[in-house]
Amino acid sequence: MAMRLEGSCRCGAISFSVDSHTPYPYQRCYCSIGRKGSADRHYCKRCGTPLWVSDEQWPKLVHPFALAIDTELPKAPSSVHLLLRDKASWVEPQIGPNDYCFDGYPELSIEEWHKKQGLWIE
Repeated sequence: MAMRLEGSCRCGAISFSVDSHTPYPYQRCYCSIGRKGSADRHYCKRCGTPLWVSDEQWPKLVHPFALAIDTELPKAPSSVHLLLRDKASWVEPQIGPNDYCFDGYPELSIEEWHKKQGLWIE
């Protein structure tokens, strides 16, 4: 059974829940989109909290930002650092010994990563 995730914005104007088969927050994204704008990213109109990202290619999927989740999340055994080519010059990634690094996007999807790690929740 999927894990129920409860989330909200900082000011409390928005709350949501989503059932997830992939609840481990393992991606560390360094893209400029997260720093500068929104492309299919959804924010609270009152306080600006980033809530989730969606994509027209996969209209049934929604990916909540870990920072908006109120449910205690499981700790990932490793991290994937992606879009390192876009990181700000002042950012020092904290890369662990079992982490993976990509200048662009990783080879595995979120679902594939969870399944490969044995972390997929039915």
